[in-house]
Amino acid sequence: MNKQHYETFVILAETKNFSMTAKKLYIVQSTVSNRIKEIEAKVGKPLFTRTNKSVQLTIAGEVFLEYAKRALAIEVDMRDELKNLRFDARLKIGTPHAVYIGHLRRSLQDFMKTQQTVSVKVKISHTGILLKDLADDIIDVAVVTYLPRSMEIEQITTFEEPVVLIAKNSDAFKSTMSWEALAESPILYSDLGTGFDTYVKERVHGGLSYHLYIDQINEVIDYVLEGLGYAFVPISLIEMRPDKEKIKIVDLDDELYKIKHYMIAKKGNIILPYIRGLVTGWF
Repeated sequence: MNKQHYETFVILAETKNFSMTAKKLYIVQSTVSNRIKEIEAKVGKPLFTRTNKSVQLTIAGEVFLEYAKRALAIEVDMRDELKNLRFDARLKIGTPHAVYIGHLRRSLQDFMKTQQTVSVKVKISHTGILLKDLADDIIDVAVVTYLPRSMEIEQITTFEEPVVLIAKNSDAFKSTMSWEALAESPILYSDLGTGFDTYVKERVHGGLSYHLYIDQINEVIDYVLEGLGYAFVPISLIEMRPDKEKIKIVDLDDELYKIKHYMIAKKGNIILPYIRGLVTGWF
């Protein structure tokens, strides 16, 4: 299978339509059908179920989709590497969005002002995806919220920060809250990891009910500023905002939860010593 096969499969999985896939790739529909048949013959399993009106992934297709996307990502990374040969070194970093916004962005800006011969590539995603990218050498170093069991890694640094409860800075929201009162209040939530979820469930039977769930932590702050509820966020996301005076940090009758981050790289990575030198003092 080549890039065209993977690309055709991924687009068909997204559009669920042979005709639309053909238009996106500027090919005829029969070519799309032939490529999918060739992939299915190679894999030995049907990857799509087809009706007159729709196309759906089978279970095998869902599994293959992840690998097809990764195969395309590896090719893109290879092309990027070849384009950047004029640099002395290339550093590929994977990080969660909140860590990038709260910590890494400022450090990278300072770093790039002094390191003109280093090319930097940043991928923003969640821990599970970043660990897969690290295993596939798509990134050199990852900032993650838990350590993998199945990969030999070296821990470059560890840092943690408090998670605070915030609300709009107005009289409509309390300055001090108990967990009992919080359980009856509108809560806006973004993923802070399984450790935080356990922390909450230990304090509120059954956990909290959320008025909003949003994928990126920093995005929840806009909803807080609209007065739509309370939210838990890493404190760095508040400290770096120019409008932080509009946000109230609410005291809870409890010790603050601290979210832990690990900066890791695969053992044997040839640029690992270089990475250590670059990231010293970043956090």
